[in-house]
Amino acid sequence: MNSAILQDRLAQYQPRDKLEELRAVKEIAQEIALAGLCRAGLFEQASFQGGTCLRIVHRLSRFSEDLDFALHNADATFHWPCLFRELEEEFRSFGLHLEASDRSQANQAVKKAFLKEDSFGQVLKLNFPRLRSDPQKVLIKLEVDTNPPSHCTSQISYIDFPYPFSVTCHDLSSLFAGKCHALLCRGFVKGRDWFDFLWYVSRETV
Repeated sequence: MNSAILQDRLAQYQPRDKLEELRAVKEIAQEIALAGLCRAGLFEQASFQGGTCLRIVHRLSRFSEDLDFALHNADATFHWPCLFRELEEEFRSFGLHLEASDRSQANQAVKKAFLKEDSFGQVLKLNFPRLRSDPQKVLIKLEVDTNPPSHCTSQISYIDFPYPFSVTCHDLSSLFAGKCHALLCRGFVKGRDWFDFLWYVSRETV
C-alpha cells in the first residue's frame, strides 16, 4: 500500500524528537509535490532552484521550507492553478488530502501558491505525541520566477521517492550565483545563506 511507502520513508529519517519528525513529514510532502509537478509537466518549462533543491537533489544537510522554481523563458501568463489537479491527485494516491491555493499577484514576477495537507497524522504512525498547539497542517509554499535572470544553466536530475522521476534543476554554478546574489542584495542577514555559502565553498563550486 502507498501508506506503507510513506511509513518506510519516515522511518529512514530516524527522527530523535518531535521537531525532526515534523521536518521529515514536510520533506516527504515536498517530494510528493515534486512528483506531482513532474506529472503535470512543470519541468518542461521551469527549473527547480533554491535551498530545497540543494537539500533534495544534492543532499544539503539542512531542511528547507519552500519549493522554488524559475521559468526557462519569461512568461507573465504563468498560472499555478493549471497544475493543481495533478498535485491533488498525486497526494490522493497516497491517501492524503491536499488543498492548493494561488496567492499570485498580477504585478509581481514571482508567482506564489500554497499547499496545505492535514491528513498525515491519520495516514502515518507518528512516534511523538502531538499537542493542540503543534502545527496540524503541513504547509508548503511554491514560488516561480516568471522573469528569470539570463545565463542560468539547467540539468536533469533524478529523485527516487515516492517513485523514480526526473526534474529539471539549475546546476550548481547557477545555484551558487543565486546564493551570492541573495548574500549581496538581501536587506537582512539569514544564517542559512552563510551555511549554504560555506557548503558551496567546501565543494569548490565556481
